[in-house]
Amino acid sequence: MEKSFTTEACRHRRWRKENQEKYLRGNRFNTWKRLGLDPEEAEHLREAIKECQICGSIENLHVDHCHISNKIRGMLCRNCNHGLGNFKDDPLLLQRALDYVRI
Repeated sequence: MEKSFTTEACRHRRWRKENQEKYLRGNRFNTWKRLGLDPEEAEHLREAIKECQICGSIENLHVDHCHISNKIRGMLCRNCNHGLGNFKDDPLLLQRALDYVRI
């Protein structure tokens, strides 16, 4: 019998790939729970809003929340969500960026 040298991380990646919907559903719930968000409100939002509230993309949507209050704000695509995060959700920085691109 041949020994298996598969690491725990490899087995976990394979399980995630084979059980993607179950993984995503559990991962979302655990994230919301860890952040103190209401999973029912977040799931309702995911069903009600089918596009990014900034760019209109319908792919790779995430529930966006305030990192200070944990209040759910809406649905954003991954790019817009990361963009806000890169600007630290700071309206002043976002306004400076807007002024900059208008030059």
